[in-house]
Amino acid sequence: MNIWQVLEIEVTTDLSQIKRAYANKLKKCKPEIDPHGFQLLRKAYEIAQKYAAGVKVNFDMAETEPNPIQNGPDSQKEAQNQFNIANPMKVVFSLLDVLMKSELEAINLLLDLNKQGVFDNLEFAEEFQRVLVFNLLTITPGYYAFIVHAIDLFNWYEQANREPKNSFFGLALTNLFNQVRPYQFYLKLQFLSQIKNKKRAKQEQLDWYQCYAAKILLNRARPIKFFFIRNYKKKQAILKLLGEIEYNYPQLIGMGLSISSVAWWFKYKQNPDRRLLNIGLICVCLIYIVGFVGKYYENNFELVIKSPNSSLQKNAPITSGQNELLLNNIGVKQVTGDYETNPLWTERIDNKQFKSELISGLGEAGLYGGSANTRYSLKVNLDQFIKSNNATTCRVHYTLIDNHTHKVIYSEAILTTTMGQSLTNLPLKDILAMTQANIKKLAKVLTHLPEEAFA
Repeated sequence: MNIWQVLEIEVTTDLSQIKRAYANKLKKCKPEIDPHGFQLLRKAYEIAQKYAAGVKVNFDMAETEPNPIQNGPDSQKEAQNQFNIANPMKVVFSLLDVLMKSELEAINLLLDLNKQGVFDNLEFAEEFQRVLVFNLLTITPGYYAFIVHAIDLFNWYEQANREPKNSFFGLALTNLFNQVRPYQFYLKLQFLSQIKNKKRAKQEQLDWYQCYAAKILLNRARPIKFFFIRNYKKKQAILKLLGEIEYNYPQLIGMGLSISSVAWWFKYKQNPDRRLLNIGLICVCLIYIVGFVGKYYENNFELVIKSPNSSLQKNAPITSGQNELLLNNIGVKQVTGDYETNPLWTERIDNKQFKSELISGLGEAGLYGGSANTRYSLKVNLDQFIKSNNATTCRVHYTLIDNHTHKVIYSEAILTTTMGQSLTNLPLKDILAMTQANIKKLAKVLTHLPEEAFA
């Protein structure tokens, strides 16, 4: 008898074919049931491995008779322990502990185990894979990169085809494939999005319009750029890819696709004839930009008129009960706390814009004295601009300091509220009105501060 008869294959140097033959025979010749047959199989497998590596070997092998003394329970236990030195379950649990901490480290550890030849023992490798697959199904989904590497390393797709119908391991592999399929499709989209032009797509034998569609749905650019896509084939490719994602891979929307891009194209899909609407929206945007620029210059012009050298401010009327110490004598030292450092503040008004509104409001009240040579200065912190209990609240903390004595004259937060509208639907002019109302409250409080506060 020779080694190829034991393995039941033709003479070959294909190591993968030798391993498959060994794995198939191993199911019949288990060490705890047939130790002698297992020894022959193992010896044939080792000789075939050497032959595949280019070493000259003798195919003939002397078939030794089984030693009756070795057929007892003790010999079976010894043979079983010989191939359970490294417990597959412990290795799997150690690997999963690393996976919970870092997916990249777990991938590197799995590849290192393969390089060290840990999986050359097919009995160990088979048990390891079964334990790993069943445990991957029980943990929280999301370790897609690790699962993809394991599928490629152990060739699980081919194993699933060889498994008997309705076997537990085959069903587990199928379930695992279904979990990781959206991630594999996402990797495909990432690859397609890297194709920059038609020439490269032709070299790679890819559909250029499909590459363009993947790039659009992964792009986090502002959707206003989509207005200018006029190519019919490009639009159809985007809508086709969107339909495939919607029906087959909805998980991709939370995995890496641009939510704003997907939402825009969903609306376009519902109403594709949007050319006139697009032109109208562009006109509205242009009008808004022109109005914003005009308001900016208008505000700057008002600030010039209300500067400390202006006769309007110098001759501001003094009402009864107004504190004369603060007239034309307050400067704005700093404004902090906008959306860049404070998530509770709206991004539609930043520190610079609020400071401009504050200077304007103090000028109207006759309190602003310029940025230098003033006795008192204001420090402002923008606390919050949020919606709560069906009301939008603007809360700003003001601190008035005597520049000579460094004494805090006034330190308090002022609230202004509007009811019945959400912050997202609140127009910019209403947001500015809320901040101006907050500043007017401050001016009213400052002009009526008691003289004891300055002592």
